[in-house]
Amino acid sequence: MPGVAAQLILCPEDGVGAVVLTNGYSLAVPHQVAALVLEHLLELPADTQLTSPPSMTRAEMKDWEALGRRIEGSYQPRDSTPPGLGELLNRFLLRISVTHEAAGRLRIEGSPGSDGPAWLIPTSTLGQYRIAAGVDNGTNAVVDEQPDGVHLWLGFATHLHKR
Repeated sequence: MPGVAAQLILCPEDGVGAVVLTNGYSLAVPHQVAALVLEHLLELPADTQLTSPPSMTRAEMKDWEALGRRIEGSYQPRDSTPPGLGELLNRFLLRISVTHEAAGRLRIEGSPGSDGPAWLIPTSTLGQYRIAAGVDNGTNAVVDEQPDGVHLWLGFATHLHKR
């Protein structure tokens, strides 16, 4: 699919940054290239992908499992388009699903701009995750259970809502 994908990543305290511009649709490519450039410039060890949750006690595992079951379901993006036609189209065209797999690990499918599914890997704090995906890999995600439903805050800019 034609399009443009870009990534700007800065490390002001180190005096470096990277800008990646592509004429392709894949959002994961510029993110990955920018991360590799910074790893090389800052001489950092290669980033490892987090694929399994930290070790947990039986009680912690039960809490993560219960949370995963509560937040499973269909979600809509929030704050991604101005009110009006774009918001209305998002409501009817986007089908974002969150599935609890096991041990609190969640799978997100259908998120716009992603290049496939994303996984939310539990951290040591209940309701906080690390993202394992092509876009926003390694960034944080937070579950916020409110009276109006569950809110998922993913990576740098994604806000999903389940009613």
